[in-house]
This record gives sequence, C-alpha cells and structure tokens, in this order.
Amino acid sequence: GLYLGCPKDHGGNTARRHGETVSDMTIGVVGLGSIGQRHIRLLRQQFGWDVRIIGFRHRETSVYDLSVWPERRDFCQVWHVHPCYKIPAHALDDYDLSALIIATPTSKHVEWLIPAARRTIPILVEKPVVGNLSEIDRATLETLKMHPHIQIGYQGEFDLLLHIVKKFIPVIGTVMAFQCVFREELSRIHPWEKNWKDGYAARSDLGGGVLN
Repeated sequence: GLYLGCPKDHGGNTARRHGETVSDMTIGVVGLGSIGQRHIRLLRQQFGWDVRIIGFRHRETSVYDLSVWPERRDFCQVWHVHPCYKIPAHALDDYDLSALIIATPTSKHVEWLIPAARRTIPILVEKPVVGNLSEIDRATLETLKMHPHIQIGYQGEFDLLLHIVKKFIPVIGTVMAFQCVFREELSRIHPWEKNWKDGYAARSDLGGGVLN
C-alpha cells in the first residue's frame, strides 16, 4: 500500500509538485529519534534509493545508549540520509524540499511548522501539533488552516481494537460519546535512552509528561 506517512493531495495521491519524479524529490525529516528513523525506513521502502532525504537534527551528541540501540550509530550512512544541523529558516531556504516530516519533541514543532507552512511545503507533523495553543497566534493558525498539504501523524488510528469497535457502531446505533485511553510504561517504551526520566516522553516542558 501507499506509504501513509507522506503528505498526500486531496485525491489521495502522494503530494508532488507538477512534473516531479521520484528522482527529483528531496524530503526533509526533522528529528532522527525512533519515530524519525521509522519514517525514513518507510520512505526508502516506498520510493527506493532515488529520493534524497535530508535529516535535520538539533544536536550532534546522543542521549541514547548505543550499546542498546547500535544501529543508530551508523543510521544516516546505512539509509543514505544527509544530516543537517542548521536552524529552520536557513535549512528550508537551502533545500528545495518536496515535503517535510516533523518528528521532533512537541515543543520543537512550531519552529519548523510555521516557516515550512509559509513556504507551502507539504508537511506531515507528528501529534500533537503543539503542546499549548498559546504557541500559535490567530494569524498563524489561519495560515495553517489554508495550507493545502498538512497531515497529522498518529499511530493510534491503526490500533486493532479501535477498528474492531468501529465495526460494531452500526449494531450499537448512535454513539453519543466515546472515550479511549492509551497508556505506556515510560521505563519500557524507550529502552535505549540512558535515563528515561530525562527523555521527551517524561518531560512536560518538551510536550510529554503525565496528563492528569
């Protein structure tokens, strides 16, 4: 099937500029943690080795235990990713991107999302878009609403249980309310982190943390 992580046009096709072939495409991936790396592997499966992938990173030092996650050490070399450490505005000006995937901690989304949206680059941003609505003013919100190619990535929509429940809705009848809670034990979901308490998922200032 078509790679669901790549922005699409309203017809359901992968969003490409007019006349653009796969070999012409340059896709940026912001954040090379576990989610960013998964997007890159899926891009390679979908488009092969012809598409150019730029990996935008915030730091060169690793917060991961490479003895637990050794494949991260040579990831860019193995998957043919060109690393870049420039700030968003400079990076987006230097590369003529066909699409941008934002897979950073939530607190870093806006600094990439807004300049990319203003350049009308097709965008896939991991959920949630922002951690707090105060991060986006009304004018910027309108810019995002008018953008023709923005999608929000959320792996929960593929949860088997949700699809089973959906099949029963015609039998149940009109659903007035539905509540679903996803929980993870933080000490287990990222075993490669040197200290899971310092990781994104455990820190509310980065967009993670426990919600009460």
